[in-house]
Amino acid sequence: MAETSSGETIFNAIEEKLFALDTKIKNNLIGLAHDHGSNLSGHKKGLVGRIQQEFKGKTFFNIEDPCHSLDLAVYATLEELEDKVLEFVQKVHFHFLSSQRKAYLSKIQKEEGLQIIGLKRYVETRWLSLGISLQRLLQIWPSLVKYMENPPLLVNENHKKKLLTYLKDNNFKLRVMFISKVLDKINRTNIEFQRQNLEIDQLPILINKIVKEIADLIIQASKVPNNLSELNDSEWNDNYEFLRDDDSLFTHLARELDLSPLLQLNDPEVKRELLKGFRNTLQ
Repeated sequence: MAETSSGETIFNAIEEKLFALDTKIKNNLIGLAHDHGSNLSGHKKGLVGRIQQEFKGKTFFNIEDPCHSLDLAVYATLEELEDKVLEFVQKVHFHFLSSQRKAYLSKIQKEEGLQIIGLKRYVETRWLSLGISLQRLLQIWPSLVKYMENPPLLVNENHKKKLLTYLKDNNFKLRVMFISKVLDKINRTNIEFQRQNLEIDQLPILINKIVKEIADLIIQASKVPNNLSELNDSEWNDNYEFLRDDDSLFTHLARELDLSPLLQLNDPEVKRELLKGFRNTLQ
């Protein structure tokens, strides 16, 4: 890119590095998926506009990348509503950047007869990373508790207390489990989007499928609209004619997301608070 990343610069790079490899590449190009940056999506000076000038008279698909869009939606939601979960994920992964700390965690797992596995590498900008990282954190949760109860030397006391508070809070763990299960659904769709044999006509089908799966978790099944653009209408947001009531939502999430620990909760106030968070996140 050198000193510029304009649409024209990117187009010239594509011509030099891609089209020049084989005429079949240019002849068979049918579209572009991108993150909607102006240098890519612009119809005048962006890459899309430049390619369309080159491909006059030919159908050319211009698609905002669905994986990138889903990832933006997930992070926007978590940053607004579940910032403590993101803080926990970031803090615990940062803590275990040290090879000595990783080794100490492995030592604890061996002594306790637990599976000897570490954290997954967490990269915020990788679409599947958060979901995979949460799965692994839940898998090694018991050994993380043991570790923070008796960490190695040179661990900041406040840092240790913060992480241990999270790890020993069963309600917080349920929130992590809930987010992990929702991300499992989203990531299964993201994996489908990344298949080499994906056909263009499958794109709207898969997008509709994942939106309906998330909607079904919170909206009564008979009320999920066939035309998903109706979900942009805020009328359904606080309307129990559409939404599942608390009892229905509780049992439905326990079953559909395999969150059986929810059914063991007895404190009605705790249940209400958790459901409020789950409801807000899904909406």
